[in-house]
Amino acid sequence: GEADGSDKPAWVRRLAPMGDAQRALQREHRRQSYAALLAVDDAIHRIINAVRARGDLAETVVVFTSDNGLAFGEHRWTKKSCPYEACLGVPLMIRMPGAPHRTERAIVSSVDIAPTIADLSGASIPTPFDGVSLVPLLSTASREGLPGEVFAEWVGDQAIPAWWEIRTRRFAYIELGTGERELYALRDDPYELVNVVDAPAFEDDVLRLAATLEAYRSA
Repeated sequence: GEADGSDKPAWVRRLAPMGDAQRALQREHRRQSYAALLAVDDAIHRIINAVRARGDLAETVVVFTSDNGLAFGEHRWTKKSCPYEACLGVPLMIRMPGAPHRTERAIVSSVDIAPTIADLSGASIPTPFDGVSLVPLLSTASREGLPGEVFAEWVGDQAIPAWWEIRTRRFAYIELGTGERELYALRDDPYELVNVVDAPAFEDDVLRLAATLEAYRSA
């Protein structure tokens, strides 16, 4: 619920603090979402069994992901479209024959799925497009060629202004259409509670990330 939102942009500061009743409601909504996902687990189980039964599992790559994250009260927000981890983070699971079963901490994006599928299928790519193939990462854990960052953006609506973001393992840097900025040092502040964009210790990081963000926006 983030009791102190004084360092957040105006759209967050306008949100009312969450009381006990709202917190309980969000916990129940989260519980219900987990319960609903049991049907997804069952469906995936049936699909994998069907592919195995016809003898194709050893030649099949399975990709599982989602369309967007959803906040359950983080930063007083209860929907999608926010620039924080609750809204940006989505599941991405890839089963590739011969690849070891592990949790990978490299930063990747949904835009990497298309070039990965093209690489696996041997398809030629007639024109450059966003993203990189994750096949080296999947097969040998090689992170060579990965940008190490994710660009995200939101067009804006009546609730949340437009924003653009660069996210790395260390930082989340956000610029809003209102001119407001945010920086979170994720190693020390994984829940993005303290905006350090104006802290002198992070001045060089802000300059570097702002330049990177501008390169993405102008591309």
